[in-house]
Amino acid sequence: MPTAKPPPTLRYSGAAYLRHRLVLSILSARPIRVTSIRPVAGAPGLSPPEVSLLRLLDKLTTGTRIDIDETGTVLYFRPGLLVGGTLVHECHPARAIGYYLEALLMLAPFTKLPLEVTLRGATHSTTDLSVDSVAAVSVPLLRRLTLSRVAPTLRVVRRAAAGYATGEVVLAAKPARGALPPVELIDAGLIKRVRGSAWANKVSPGYVARMVDTARGVFNALLADVFLFADAGRNREGGAGYGCSLMAESTTGCLLVCDWAHAAPVASADSAGTGAPATVDAAGGRPGLPPTPEAVARGAAHGLLEEVDGGGCVDSSHANLALLICAAAEADVSRVRLGRLGGASVTFLRDLRAFFGVVFKIHVERDERMDRAAALQRGGGGGATMRTARATARARRM
Repeated sequence: MPTAKPPPTLRYSGAAYLRHRLVLSILSARPIRVTSIRPVAGAPGLSPPEVSLLRLLDKLTTGTRIDIDETGTVLYFRPGLLVGGTLVHECHPARAIGYYLEALLMLAPFTKLPLEVTLRGATHSTTDLSVDSVAAVSVPLLRRLTLSRVAPTLRVVRRAAAGYATGEVVLAAKPARGALPPVELIDAGLIKRVRGSAWANKVSPGYVARMVDTARGVFNALLADVFLFADAGRNREGGAGYGCSLMAESTTGCLLVCDWAHAAPVASADSAGTGAPATVDAAGGRPGLPPTPEAVARGAAHGLLEEVDGGGCVDSSHANLALLICAAAEADVSRVRLGRLGGASVTFLRDLRAFFGVVFKIHVERDERMDRAAALQRGGGGGATMRTARATARARRM
């Protein structure tokens, strides 16, 4: 019996957007080849978190082929069948667990078996979504986009600051059975409440109270329904750090989130290059000194206000998840309103066209202060493309 011809390999250059391209490669069953991965950097080739992500994706699939050259600057990834199942993975502490959870949530609706993944690593960092934001926004958003056909749950067992691998979370999700429904997420509504959490570990518990007071001071001038949960942890192995995660909910059920955190740099030589944040964050602070708790809370509050000002139904950190579910939906046109389109979202739209042939029509709404964008999928059929690609991949391996 003749085997099916493998799909052509997509070629990319550079390490940018590697995570979502690996996800799209698995869903479309199309191999990718990435060259010039940090060829002139001080540490050339794939970073340790990217290698850890490749190992996680390899555990989720069967028959995956991963080839990395001796310098680490060239990657060939041929995806296998997306199986899922129960597994435990040790995440590299240079990136927070949220870095891996975002990829898992994109794959969760399409696995063959129910997913139950235990991830161990850093739960908070300055560059990735915190586990609190994933639990409060990402999980409900996926449930809403799929009309509860995918109902993931996330349980936070233990926290750890950036650079420490002692945190632990458990993600459980059942795959969607049948075609995903079309997405209709257009009405952003008005913000009716703000929720969030302020956390601190191995620092004074007063830091938590100071962050709560500062965040409430920003939002109480705008609305009365503001509540922040205080969590002063004592995880001795979790590293010193503090941060604030804020979530806004609209009258139509839309959720927007913003994180801000600071972690003390890891002092050991073994942790050099793990990506532990420096002593001065974007939240502010004098040179050589860490940012104050007030600066961290103010940065989170202002970041959330910027997301609200964008006018989207999803924030910038969840735009790719919404676009992927739109592309996977069938039978009708899917529509979603985004805030300001960033470079990552534009690249993701281009990659959706390259992997699946799905094209979005972009309608930009302008007013005197800003540009808002709404992305509308043409016709549908992306879900059928995904199912055909997975069936073809299964036939090639029989």
